[in-house]
Amino acid sequence: MRLLPRSSMFQIGLVAFLLILLLYNTRSLFGIDTTTGGASALAPGFSHTVGPSTFRSLVGYVRSVFDPADTTFSRLSCPSVDSVSIRYEHLRDGTESPHLRYFFALDLRQNIEVLARLLSSIVEAAKFLGPTECALSIVEGNSDDGTLEVLAALVPGFTEIGLAYRLQHSSIDPVETLETQGQWGPGATDRARIQKLADLRNVALAPLTDYAHDGAVTYSATSTQAMKPPDGDTTVVFVNDVALCAEDLLELIHQRRTQKADMTCAMDWNFHQWTLSFYDLWIARTLEGNAFARIPGTGPWKVSEKYLFPDEPETRSRYDARLPFQVFSCWNGLVAFTAAPLLGLSRTGEKAAAQEGLEPVRFRSSRKGECFSGEPTLFCKDLWWAGFNRIAVVPSINVEYSNAGSKAVKKQFGYTSQWTTATTTNDDGSDNDGGAELIQWRDQPPDKLWCVNIPVWQDQTYRPWNETLV
Repeated sequence: MRLLPRSSMFQIGLVAFLLILLLYNTRSLFGIDTTTGGASALAPGFSHTVGPSTFRSLVGYVRSVFDPADTTFSRLSCPSVDSVSIRYEHLRDGTESPHLRYFFALDLRQNIEVLARLLSSIVEAAKFLGPTECALSIVEGNSDDGTLEVLAALVPGFTEIGLAYRLQHSSIDPVETLETQGQWGPGATDRARIQKLADLRNVALAPLTDYAHDGAVTYSATSTQAMKPPDGDTTVVFVNDVALCAEDLLELIHQRRTQKADMTCAMDWNFHQWTLSFYDLWIARTLEGNAFARIPGTGPWKVSEKYLFPDEPETRSRYDARLPFQVFSCWNGLVAFTAAPLLGLSRTGEKAAAQEGLEPVRFRSSRKGECFSGEPTLFCKDLWWAGFNRIAVVPSINVEYSNAGSKAVKKQFGYTSQWTTATTTNDDGSDNDGGAELIQWRDQPPDKLWCVNIPVWQDQTYRPWNETLV
């Protein structure tokens, strides 16, 4: 029998938890090991003293994460999930699954500005999907702006709603001056940075990829909710440090399900010299092997929407209509993909045959003799090689890396629901549009991919898509 309402108990517990942090404010309280280059599996602590003003901020941040209507911080305004719930109802069938359905993963560093919007949207999406059907893995690295403090303060709230949560601190730092000894070829510092980014992504995935089916691997000691075992039907949602809405997450998962896609991506943007430019130009490649736009040899680019897909009219047509289209590679700030290749499974959910010589897919850097590429491009390349070739961009989902930027993006391109509500939805979640939204999948990759060997931006050429794989 509860003497207080559930919400009151949560608030009392939160204040008590934060008071403990205020009194002890040290990493040793949580047993964090920061002496290695990896990540601590213990519950994280704090990077600097938590004073009274920080304490008040923590309370505000926690409140804003668990209440999407909270206005403590200025952030991107988002439609409520209730307003779009019919479209996504098929993502929660009302039954308790023995396996994990949704695994959210993030790498965060110095992200206090977008944290309230970003995590509030993830919480809102997880509540809709069913918190016990989800897990959340966050790797924090080298923040001194309060990011780690807020992430740690969320533990009681995640426990309260039943969301499995693992928060790790990592000292892997892609930004620091890199030791290039032993690296090969030009741009060794860039190559080392990509390897560190790949390592961080793999750390975020570790609760899923290293899961022990005997239950030996659980989430942090401060959370009582253990993670369900993943399987081939588990969807991984990997989110960059973007300001986004819950409907963006749900639409990405919805498209992966209804399109029977192996991976779906959003579109990400940033302001470059006051121009709203497509951000992941170096990562994304079309089904013809081209960049989404021509990359200037002068280096950092600004590519507005009108310059996208100049030589591919069919792709451009689907983009303009905000219809999903197949690509070779993408990331674009926000992705949803099947966990099967991470677990060494085929698309049918069976273990990949040993004679195929396929290892479980992981993020990595370029091999010797391979076009120098970002870890998301190489991840998609390895998906194709493993037989997971249904990769698509969902252009109705548009995000940016700040609250102000995402407000501008939503104003220019529209909220996701402004495009999806233009059609009616069938019981299975598909659009009743005569099939126009469905992708006609192509099984064959392009023969060659456009390669830009940064930092030498002029070094651009087409190279075999499968180099170093055969």
